[in-house]
Amino acid sequence: MPVYFGDVSKSSTINSANLQEAMSIVVTMDDAKSTKDIIELLKKKNITVPIIVRAQTLEDLKEFEEFDYIEGIAEDILISSGMAEKILLRSGLSTSV
Repeated sequence: MPVYFGDVSKSSTINSANLQEAMSIVVTMDDAKSTKDIIELLKKKNITVPIIVRAQTLEDLKEFEEFDYIEGIAEDILISSGMAEKILLRSGLSTSV
């Protein structure tokens, strides 16, 4: 399975990567506005494969997931989960659910 890295804000990247045939697209920008701009650009190109995005906050994630085919991960949730896991481990409690 090929993996392409590139600047998705450029039409040439979108066209050469044949994104409509992709299993998924991953957007890892650390700026919510840039991520939203990329999502909107992909939607204008009628890309309908799942897009997995990095969100800085839960609010950003909710905004991104209003678009079809979007799944996201919010950094603040991951950080909180990681910290909670470390606290449980130090306390001698299990982290398995």
